[in-house]
Amino acid sequence: MLTEIKRNLIILDNRAPFREETLKYISQLERIEWIHMNMHLDGSPLTKENIEGILSGEVVMNGRIMDHVMIDKLDNMIGELYGETKLEFLSKEWRRDTQEVMEYGYFPPLPVEIPGLFNELGEYLAKDDEMEDLIEKAANIHNRFIKMFPFKEENQLVARALMEKFLISRGFPMVYLDVSEETYNKWIEEYLKTGSSEKLATALEQAMLSKTNLFKQLTEDRD
Repeated sequence: MLTEIKRNLIILDNRAPFREETLKYISQLERIEWIHMNMHLDGSPLTKENIEGILSGEVVMNGRIMDHVMIDKLDNMIGELYGETKLEFLSKEWRRDTQEVMEYGYFPPLPVEIPGLFNELGEYLAKDDEMEDLIEKAANIHNRFIKMFPFKEENQLVARALMEKFLISRGFPMVYLDVSEETYNKWIEEYLKTGSSEKLATALEQAMLSKTNLFKQLTEDRD
């Protein structure tokens, strides 16, 4: 699967630059998918169509005020994921206690350990990864951040953002995990118990293959 993804990326690179209308479609697709994935994995019932409507200024009856606020926040985060600017989503207040994370039955590291763990994750991100499976590394980045649970809230969101930022920085498109909140949380719980990122990595590979195949179809008239 990884070999086919790499082959697709080479094909797409050779087809660049894409037509303006294709670029606009891809940009809007990734925008909607990024927002929907994060809303969905955090329990929101909003559909992609709901989100697209809200972004275009429509009034969506099942959209709560907090949903609108989160959509705006996620939309702004895309600029950080693709840009060279400071990652503001990392500039959050660290937690000051070590309470159990109830949804996983997990006690995270002590607050005093967080700075060192952050440095270790930074070193892992910066490490030469030429010989590594980059999609597996993206899954590990997500899970290692979750294991720290450094913030009082939105740790899963930040973990997903770091995962996406890493993939984008290595030449991959944004990935869309089309799974239930329950399945996603089970992957996290399994990692915290066993240290295995296999299920998340496999899901990322499948999603990346689907995305690169779609982009190939969208750009095939450039051959």
